[in-house]
Amino acid sequence: VIPRGGEQLIRRVCAEARMPVLKHFTGNCHVYVDRAADLPMALGILVNAKCQRMGVCNAAESLLVHRDVADAFLPAAARALGDRGVEIVGDAATRRLVPAAGAATAADFAAEFLGPKISVAVVDSLDAAIDHVNRHGSRHTDAIVTADRDAAARFARRVDTAVAVSYTHL
Repeated sequence: VIPRGGEQLIRRVCAEARMPVLKHFTGNCHVYVDRAADLPMALGILVNAKCQRMGVCNAAESLLVHRDVADAFLPAAARALGDRGVEIVGDAATRRLVPAAGAATAADFAAEFLGPKISVAVVDSLDAAIDHVNRHGSRHTDAIVTADRDAAARFARRVDTAVAVSYTHL
């Protein structure tokens, strides 16, 4: 959860600035692993996005995984994140594949943890992933990992975010 003082500082700077200020209060950034993702590449991206610097506003806070690759991807992701001390909270489908995961709340899916915790959901489709990001995201930075150029383009067009990143391996 974002420290209250950080948001207060941003609000004060904006209120007292004598020049234009760009601001953003939170960063609930998503990584979506599509059904057409290169899974080893997706794992490397996830670990980097979450673990390189957990306390920055563009660190991954939420992971979405297409149901067609969840069985193969989530246990490996849980091991890699667990090895780095990251706690996983997830939906029922996530907890079936990662028994050590805690139950995610609606607040978890919208949270900026700024530390070793990530929310995880298994989604049925690209559209479900886009809807999840638009409902719970902070409109900061969101990524798709896919080898499907059409899926990458649709994600970038439909996700309401400042930065849409597509990782493809073609």
